[in-house]
Amino acid sequence: MESKSLSMTPRRIGTIVLTLVTAFVHLYLSLSSNPFDPVFFLNFLGYSGLLLAYNLPMPIFRRYHAWLRWAYMAFTLVTIIAYFVVNGLVNIYWFAFPTKLVELVLIVLLWFDKE
Repeated sequence: MESKSLSMTPRRIGTIVLTLVTAFVHLYLSLSSNPFDPVFFLNFLGYSGLLLAYNLPMPIFRRYHAWLRWAYMAFTLVTIIAYFVVNGLVNIYWFAFPTKLVELVLIVLLWFDKE
């Protein structure tokens, strides 16, 4: 069975780059925490898995591409909301707002990526 590959548009490249940025921020946070923080690491794995599933040209992923897009957006939104639920607006890391901005732009790019 031949699978159709997705075209590498600027929007698609943007989603890849922004996902890598936020995934590696979460990986850094998990590894730099003392003790190790599994929640950040699971977030890294979630972003990495969604990135691969959304972009790999495999028939199973192509079949559920629209559902993956919604799951990707929901995962990103839950990440943003969870950050503020856990930390509020008081205990903010210096890179939290830039990372949340990256995640918001990621949601917007995914919203318009209806390939």
